[in-house]
Amino acid sequence: MKRAIYGKEARKGLKEGLDIVANAVKVTMGALGLPVAIDIPYHTPIVTKDGVSVAESIDDLEDPLLNMGAKMITSAASKTNEMAGDGTSTCSVLTQAIVEGGMKALDKGNKFYELKKGMEFAADKIIENLKKDSISIKDDFSKMKSVATISANNDEKLGDLIAETFKSVGEYGFISVEDAHNSKTTVEISTGLKFKMSPESQYMFQDTIKRTSEIKNSKVLLYIGRIDKEEEILPALELTGDKQHLLIVCNEISPLLLTRLVSTKLQGKINVTVIQAPEYGQYRDEAMEDIALMCGAKLFLQEKDDNPADITLEDLGNIEKLSIDDTYTSFISAATKEKVEQKAQLLAERLEETEDPLEMDALKQRIARLKGGVARIYVGAASEMEAKEKKDRIVDAVNALTVAYKDGVVLGGGLALVNASRSIQWGEERSKSFMEGVSLVMKAVKSPINQILKNADHKNTSRKEIIANVKGNKGYDVLRDEYVDMEKNGILDPLMVTVYALQNAISVSGVFLSTECVLIDETNTKSKYRDVKFADGI
Repeated sequence: MKRAIYGKEARKGLKEGLDIVANAVKVTMGALGLPVAIDIPYHTPIVTKDGVSVAESIDDLEDPLLNMGAKMITSAASKTNEMAGDGTSTCSVLTQAIVEGGMKALDKGNKFYELKKGMEFAADKIIENLKKDSISIKDDFSKMKSVATISANNDEKLGDLIAETFKSVGEYGFISVEDAHNSKTTVEISTGLKFKMSPESQYMFQDTIKRTSEIKNSKVLLYIGRIDKEEEILPALELTGDKQHLLIVCNEISPLLLTRLVSTKLQGKINVTVIQAPEYGQYRDEAMEDIALMCGAKLFLQEKDDNPADITLEDLGNIEKLSIDDTYTSFISAATKEKVEQKAQLLAERLEETEDPLEMDALKQRIARLKGGVARIYVGAASEMEAKEKKDRIVDAVNALTVAYKDGVVLGGGLALVNASRSIQWGEERSKSFMEGVSLVMKAVKSPINQILKNADHKNTSRKEIIANVKGNKGYDVLRDEYVDMEKNGILDPLMVTVYALQNAISVSGVFLSTECVLIDETNTKSKYRDVKFADGI
């Protein structure tokens, strides 16, 4: 049996759940925002300023109606983070303000569909103005550093490290953020191809104690499939000879054959290393294609009945330098630059077309591998809690800088939204409900700057005065507690972070305000909104 809750009562319950998330997220906003501690059962608590981590942690409120409202705003915040890698706090604050204004407008008797049209019109105009006012940072390292520093919670040391790393790997570079095994935060930038793969046997390392190999001028056999018989690899071994090294990369090798190869290698009769192909599924095939391109090798495919026994000298690729440890294998080769550039361009075109975040990451990593721009930031700290909080800030900064480099930046501190809303023109006369929708969005876009000032301990009258005075490049730096030129002082936000935050806030607010009935399970006794009518036939 379902219980139906209608109209204002339904929206009131949803709003209460929405507020729980928004109020938790917005305390993290701005340079003087503070972190939130998140309880993780059976684990160390997380202390973070990462808005999406805070929002997504509120996922199981006891009251089902409140839980629905919480999930609505969390979906907007998560979508913003998915699209732009940042901006969850801005999106949450905007959503709360728009919903609040919309509920008041509906209570005054405004028509929802006209109200929604006005909201969407205002948002479109503001976004149009934001794009007009955007600033490119592609040739300005100081602005790149500013974006990274702000996203890293104004940590200049981290901002500099991230900007330098980004500059080193380039626009299509791939930066991964990983845990360090000590208290230091370091960066490792790879040249050539580097994959997470290591020898099938520890006895295949040159130095079996340190588990490392450094090899020059190696041949390579690439096979997507399982090698079971000695006859399948014997031709490659014969073509290579006993003086030159042969790297075999395949999906799998028979344990018995591997044992024979290790024994023969230890006797000094062959010089071979067998490594399992990197990645899994489709990504494995693509990684092997990249290795084949870089090494000038033929890629043998079991599914196409290719037999590695048919290999010729031309099919064996060449590796100038091969470095292997117990986790990674990297190699530099003299690949034809033209072929590599052509492949990278094709992948870049695919990157422009896709909207799938996973595929975008995979394509960026492939382009970076081919162009030699892969970096790993190893995050170190004195404690697990500090490491998690620091890692969140670095991930946010990397994402923000990536988006900013591609699409530009706007003035930060909430100023860009205020500026963009002041120049809206709507032309012909519109309905009262339409204009109410425009008005509530114009008011709501002041909520980010208002919250930033509130988190900096500015009282209500002071906040109103500051918001009235900011204009053009003149904004308010809460760290200095004074008006400054936001562009000159590097207080900047990625354009698309702001755009996606507003778009997603408008989208979820529209769904929220249009909700006229909510159905909850009659057996649930936790809801304080239980004393209402039953929905017949449900």
